[in-house]
Amino acid sequence: MSDPVEHTLPGPQGSLSWRQLATGLRHDPQIRATLTQAILRPGHEAVFWETSPSSRATVDHPLRFVLLPGRSLARLQSDPRPFEQQLRRGGLVATFGNLSGDAILVAPTPTDPPRSYPHLVAFLQHAPPEQLEALWSAVGVALEGWWADRADPVWLSTSGLGVAWLHIRLDRYPKYYHHDAFGLPPGSG
Repeated sequence: MSDPVEHTLPGPQGSLSWRQLATGLRHDPQIRATLTQAILRPGHEAVFWETSPSSRATVDHPLRFVLLPGRSLARLQSDPRPFEQQLRRGGLVATFGNLSGDAILVAPTPTDPPRSYPHLVAFLQHAPPEQLEALWSAVGVALEGWWADRADPVWLSTSGLGVAWLHIRLDRYPKYYHHDAFGLPPGSG
């Protein structure tokens, strides 16, 4: 398999920074749409979305990400049961800690037919627009909260092989990463 292409998003002065991403996800429908289209553009049926790490010290560095084809994800059927308690809290999106307490997860609640929820591409293609907007906004809030509360780097990604329900991960380390180039903390590679 060839090396994946690293993507950036256009920003006001070059590539979009992490800070601009987080603010844009919260407040700017155009940033949310640009990210959505960048993820869908390669035309993969499903992807593992993995970003470069960021920290409060590197929020002004460019966002970089890869989209790794997820053939195994494409075969998954939605199963919200592992997150049932967290998803029941109401609203379009839930933000909660994982079982081991080392990650923050942002997941849509089941409001649409099951085909919308097994992985990121399915969600971006089929979810109700208001839920898509709410998910990206919650990711922006979670990123800003991470930087405010922790000096640790954050790795933003999706996996989904353990739980067949879309959840965007904010991790202290690249827990389920496949792209080795993003495995080092910011500034060390």
